[in-house]
Amino acid sequence: MALFLVHTRVDRHLLHITILMKRSILLLLTLLMALPLMAQKTRQQALLEYQARRRKAYTEFSANYRKACSEFMRKRWEAFRTHAPLPMPERKEPTAPIVKQPDAPTVPTPVQIPIDQVVDLRPTAPATPAGPTPKPATPTTPIRPATPSTPQKPATPAPQPKTDLSRPLQFTFYGTASSVTLKNTQKLRLSSLQENAVADAWDKIAGGSYDQAARECLELKKQLRLNDWGYYDLVRTVANAYYGNNTNESILLQSFLMAEGGYKMRLARGDNRLFLLLALSDKIYAQPYFEIDGTTFYLLDKGKYASSYNICNFSISGEKSLSLKMTDLPLLTRKAGTATTRKDKTANITTTVTPDLNLLGFLNNYPACDWEIYAGAKLSSATSSQLLPSLRQAIAGKSQREAADILLHYLHRAYSYKTDQQQFGIERTLFAEEMFGYPHSDCEDRSILYARLIEELLQLPVVLLYYPEHIATAVCFTEQVSGDYVQVGGRKYVVCDPTYMGADVGEAMPEYKKVSARIIRIN
Repeated sequence: MALFLVHTRVDRHLLHITILMKRSILLLLTLLMALPLMAQKTRQQALLEYQARRRKAYTEFSANYRKACSEFMRKRWEAFRTHAPLPMPERKEPTAPIVKQPDAPTVPTPVQIPIDQVVDLRPTAPATPAGPTPKPATPTTPIRPATPSTPQKPATPAPQPKTDLSRPLQFTFYGTASSVTLKNTQKLRLSSLQENAVADAWDKIAGGSYDQAARECLELKKQLRLNDWGYYDLVRTVANAYYGNNTNESILLQSFLMAEGGYKMRLARGDNRLFLLLALSDKIYAQPYFEIDGTTFYLLDKGKYASSYNICNFSISGEKSLSLKMTDLPLLTRKAGTATTRKDKTANITTTVTPDLNLLGFLNNYPACDWEIYAGAKLSSATSSQLLPSLRQAIAGKSQREAADILLHYLHRAYSYKTDQQQFGIERTLFAEEMFGYPHSDCEDRSILYARLIEELLQLPVVLLYYPEHIATAVCFTEQVSGDYVQVGGRKYVVCDPTYMGADVGEAMPEYKKVSARIIRIN
């Protein structure tokens, strides 16, 4: 009996230990399972706290700059002298395209084109380190495994913007209906343009009732994929829709919305009118400008200018100059224009592109600037889906040189040549997208489009060659391709000239073989 009792106590003790162990294991497992959740909660909490600190810091900064700006506006505005607009540079282009002479050698001796300087327009990718020229592949290596009979996929419908139309102020931005929170009850009127009157009006705009509209404008900038210039164009459209075209109240609202976007702006007064001045990181032509503390500010108003100006030269910490550079085109509601068909009968290539009139309107209102800005912009997805399938089919199975030649001669044969003076009466570079909205093109227009075709269809590095009176293209092939060339970053780029009619890849115009070229890298 005693032995039985001992065994019973031992069993109970072991059972108690087992239960404790199970409870400990369950507790440990629970803790282990909870740790990731606790860590996740801690990370989320840290993120929320960080975002709260950012909002608080921005609110404090915003309140401080608005108050300081108001105080500065009440001081006497300084008189500044305006500079006359810079005239558009003129190139003495031939009135007819240069044609390769019949007696020119079929395989000319390759010439290395001298280089003046290199300008890098590549958007965000880091510069390619200098290195040896890539090992050439066999010239007959096909760039596409498909054959010309491969059926083409149907064009993907162009994406359309989705904007909120429920807000009080509804407006149209190049055919794209949008809205922001601006009510009629919020409108103000300037009693005069004296310093205190402008500052009082600024206080009302910057007092908080316009903050929601400012946030919505910045959100529209993202939705419509606008660059800096596009944002200013949007701000101008919103302010004019609310207060009327170029009214003093509209200019004051524009100044507030640009300041909220972080852009470097100044207010000017002249002949009882307000003017908005914007600092640009790129040179523009045909617009008056001011030099203020070493920074160029442009007067972008296209209306009547004043005889003299007084400027409120208040600066904001961290303000940035507006850039004209644009890689991707805006996302606007599409409005189809008249289809443009171009044919290269020799290569049996036909392309038809229906331009987007709303997008062309946006590009047409772009300020006159250096042609490098135009070269940096890609084709829209809608234009690419119409243009590229026929060209891709034409070069299917070809070597890189053969494909580049096909694309080069397509531009020679299918596009009508006219100088800017002949077509527009002024110097005017076209974005690649605009090539399908106008009947003619010149050397820089063709070179920009050819560069885009090489990038899209062959995925090869390409540069533009800028001479004093001519622009051409050069391609970095990964196959062995001979011909006139430039050496950039340790790589060989072979000349391809879309305006040298009848010339093949590797043939530069004879008069430019010894002329130093400025190199523009775009990809």
